[in-house]
Amino acid sequence: MVLLIPAAGILFYLALFLVALVLLGIFWGIYGLIIGLTHVTALATRRKSRPKALRKTPVSPKRKVPPAPDRAPRPAPVPASPDIWPKWTPAHRRYVDEELSLWQEQFDALNSRK
Repeated sequence: MVLLIPAAGILFYLALFLVALVLLGIFWGIYGLIIGLTHVTALATRRKSRPKALRKTPVSPKRKVPPAPDRAPRPAPVPASPDIWPKWTPAHRRYVDEELSLWQEQFDALNSRK
């Protein structure tokens, strides 16, 4: 009797799961059928195009495209004024040179320890 009650509960949950699975399968099938029917009706009601040979549109002769006119050469670019590049001043160049020399000294110090 003690084992019968838990077994009945497990069987009840399995039956509930099976019923839910069957119902979802039925809904899925009905939904697929509805979607399939809408595709079939859309294919049946769409306007069919006639083959190109049966169309009544006149064919226009190919028109000749005149050659492109020769373009004048581009003018030389105007040199930029020094106001555009303010960071490349003599003071900035000195700073960069000092930084590079400092890095080089540190690198040489690392190599000299070997």
